[in-house]
Amino acid sequence: MPAERIPIPELKKKLDTNKKLIVVDVREKQEIKEGGAIPGAIHIRMAHLEKRMGEFPKNAEIVFY
Repeated sequence: MPAERIPIPELKKKLDTNKKLIVVDVREKQEIKEGGAIPGAIHIRMAHLEKRMGEFPKNAEIVFY
């Protein structure tokens, strides 16, 4: 499935209703410190993302930010 952008209000709705949604924060630690993070998001730096993709369930919807 190709990646798509979703508006913030749609993400909020998904967070409130979708138990299989995984949110992955790909920013650097300093960026998170400066801008905060979505509660419950998993932090995996962009540089490590490819080798860790196998950790996610195949049936989950994944949102990267």
